[in-house]
Amino acid sequence: HQLLDSNAQNAAAYYGIGQIKLDSRELDSALACMQKAVQADPQNRWYLLELANIYEKRHEQKPLVETWERLIQIQPDNIDYYYEMANAQIMAEDLEGAIVTLNKVEKKVGVTEMVSVQKQKLWEALGDDKKAIEEVDRLAKALPQEKKYSAILAEMYMKQQNFKKAKEYYDLILTHHPDDEYIHISLANYYKQTAQPDKAYEELKQGFRSPAIDSKSKLQILGAFYTNEEFYGEYSKYAFSLLDQLMEQCEDSTTYALFYGDVLMRQEKYEEAYTVMNEIMNGETSQVQNAALLAALSTKSAKAETTEEIAGCAA
Repeated sequence: HQLLDSNAQNAAAYYGIGQIKLDSRELDSALACMQKAVQADPQNRWYLLELANIYEKRHEQKPLVETWERLIQIQPDNIDYYYEMANAQIMAEDLEGAIVTLNKVEKKVGVTEMVSVQKQKLWEALGDDKKAIEEVDRLAKALPQEKKYSAILAEMYMKQQNFKKAKEYYDLILTHHPDDEYIHISLANYYKQTAQPDKAYEELKQGFRSPAIDSKSKLQILGAFYTNEEFYGEYSKYAFSLLDQLMEQCEDSTTYALFYGDVLMRQEKYEEAYTVMNEIMNGETSQVQNAALLAALSTKSAKAETTEEIAGCAA
């Protein structure tokens, strides 16, 4: 206090006392001292940083934002100040202001995941879905190595039936991640929905070549890709060809046998169904089960309603 008595403009003294008051949790006194320190030396960033700290502890958002603005004016290349200011603006519920601040960051450092994701969330909070999508769009194109953003956008556009935009992002993934195990499955779905069954088949066929997807998953994908009517109807030539491909790769004989056996029975090829199940499941089912299945198959006529009974014997 002696320093202040001799020099009311001694900023360092105000700063020191302000810190002591802050340590003692005397926020009102700390604020008064720090404000005087800044008033005496307005270009001292350390004083302003401590002032910002006090405003944050006092939950005074508006002066906190103003303090970060002053700090940015002093050090316009300090990116951390922009982040702090954006956070303060969010706390003050000035979401549009936070977006403006984050845009300034992008002008300095380019498109980054952290900034784009934050801006996406802010646009969503403001109810502007179009702007939110644009943020993810820019991020996906700026960071093609991060396939998750392209995948999110492709799915989003598929749901909107904006197939042209969806294909754009599927192609982006394919270009930068040609070995991705699911890109061809996604493209197959795209071609199926755009009435291009030949291309859908080729993509699914290529996707099933990937060793990264286990046989059980491939069978599940195939079973879900075509409806029952499609599987045994208009797309049967594709479905059965793909099933033959999976038969050659399948390491899970039980899964394969039940799936393929069911397909053969639906085609009323009962003897072939028994042969497949008996050979592949040999050693995995009891003689009683095999005998029951053989008896069922050998006595059935070519009636579609027998399928469920036969399947029950195999189970």
